[in-house]
Amino acid sequence: MSVGTATIDKPTRYMERANGDSIAQTIQALAERGIHAEVVASHEDAIERVKAIIPAGSTVMTSSSVTLREIGLEAYLAQGDHRWNYLRSAIHAEKDEVAQSRLRRQAAVADYTIGSVQAITEAGEVVVASGTGSQISPYAYASANIVWIVGTHKIVPNLDEALHRVKEYCVPRVSAMAARLGRPDAGVLGKTLIFERELAYTNRQIRVLFLDEVIGI
Repeated sequence: MSVGTATIDKPTRYMERANGDSIAQTIQALAERGIHAEVVASHEDAIERVKAIIPAGSTVMTSSSVTLREIGLEAYLAQGDHRWNYLRSAIHAEKDEVAQSRLRRQAAVADYTIGSVQAITEAGEVVVASGTGSQISPYAYASANIVWIVGTHKIVPNLDEALHRVKEYCVPRVSAMAARLGRPDAGVLGKTLIFERELAYTNRQIRVLFLDEVIGI
């Protein structure tokens, strides 16, 4: 859930990176829920890992994400010097609103969707907050492969704390960013997804790349 490029103040409660034991516990819990997770060392390593994961010729869509912007992945995809069909470029190029809306809906079934999330519990539950819900459809089912890039400060002890992080931390900051950009409607929480597990028979691949730093909201 993100808008624009404005910077915001972050209170210390949700700026603390998870410790090694918490990260390891979360990775194990995610694995038991059908989600592969790993730690990458830097922004550059995150991009290189994405490049290694996604085969040439794949259709790729990104969810709106401060994290993707801050690590440079959005800029890398937008400049076009890669092996994939990046669907967001065609969406931005389309000026007809009806046609653009159709392209956005079609992008929900991209081969790979890359984004972030608002919280992950040590028990492996993933929480996603959205205004329109545009990323929820591909995350929940429509896209065959999901790659989430997540700062370890988004790891929380339990689901109650995850939902508290969304409502008391993420939403106010996105709302403030949206207001400063003159788009207050873009800062409203519309939908929340609690991702419990990926069932094996769906044949989808869900991955989390943890960056051990405070990045994104």
